[in-house]
Amino acid sequence: MRIGIDGSIFRFPKAGIARYLKNTLINLINLSKKDIFYLYSPTEITLPKGIENINLRIGKNLTKKFGSYWFQLEGAKYIFQDKIDIFWGQNHILPFKLAKKIPTLVTVHDLSFYYFSYTLPFRSWLIVRSLFWKTIQLVTHIITPSNFVKKSLIYLGIPHYKITVIPEGVDETFTTLDKNWAKTKVKEKYKIEKDFILSVGTIEPRKNYSLLIRAFKNFEKDFLLIIIGQKGWKNERIFQLVKKLNLEEKVIFLFAIDDEDLCYFYNAATLFIYPSLYEGFGLPVLEALKCGVPTIISSSSSLPEIGGDAVLYFDPYNEQELTNQIEKLLSSPSLQQELKEKGLIRAKLFSFKKTAQQILNLMYFLVKK
Repeated sequence: MRIGIDGSIFRFPKAGIARYLKNTLINLINLSKKDIFYLYSPTEITLPKGIENINLRIGKNLTKKFGSYWFQLEGAKYIFQDKIDIFWGQNHILPFKLAKKIPTLVTVHDLSFYYFSYTLPFRSWLIVRSLFWKTIQLVTHIITPSNFVKKSLIYLGIPHYKITVIPEGVDETFTTLDKNWAKTKVKEKYKIEKDFILSVGTIEPRKNYSLLIRAFKNFEKDFLLIIIGQKGWKNERIFQLVKKLNLEEKVIFLFAIDDEDLCYFYNAATLFIYPSLYEGFGLPVLEALKCGVPTIISSSSSLPEIGGDAVLYFDPYNEQELTNQIEKLLSSPSLQQELKEKGLIRAKLFSFKKTAQQILNLMYFLVKK
């Protein structure tokens, strides 16, 4: 089978979808030595470590400057030339010319642009929205990472039989380490010596960091709050809030670290908090559980599907409820240990090898259909 894949997300290697594609693709290639893989992008990309035996097709004409629209203007030409049997789109993008020619598959990671459009830059909202609606109408089949996203698509009129839920996995980089050793690594490289609460994710309104920062302010013990993530959009108010609350010495932002260091942070953290208003999956939650850190997460969207009974929950619009959960967890070493043990068990339910195998099975089914 000749498999074509939208690889344009690798232009943004730290993005969650890029991490998803990297890990799934590595496992797909390992699972299926007889298949031929083609990766398409409008501009040059650097393949993540571990991805081998793949054919790259990069845009050459002026249309590569049109980003996501490149697939409509030029990308389809390369795909037809390679005579692929099936195309797998990422990030809501599908070359429309393919839809009537070969089976197509697209992963819809979430519908944040639809339900939380105010949290996106207008240009990003316009691009995704203009491509999304036609994509889900034309595509042969849709993958979602959670039942929550599947139900959202059904609500929007997509037939249930056109959607398959295939959960994400967790990168093998993330694992339990000796806590004191992890603290030492963090101290050596980042000069962080105090105990800290950790949160991970793009710094943007949807991640709900403002509520987390206010709840942290209510909590008076001698901890730091460390937030790790790329600078997203509309984040000025988040940084302004830190200054307004005089927390510059207690709230630390780290904007770009590699996965090895991120694993040290997970393991060194006293607890992990994920306050997001909306997620299609919530990969950092799974990473935290796999590293054995006691975790508190928002009860919104897909997150209960990931956390199960291995985390504490709070209403993402209730600042005091989050403060109470932080105090409850920090005051109980036995509860911390219970959540750590449950989290490690929970994390074993998810793997990118399982993700890749289910996607490969679905591809074969669609090609033979």
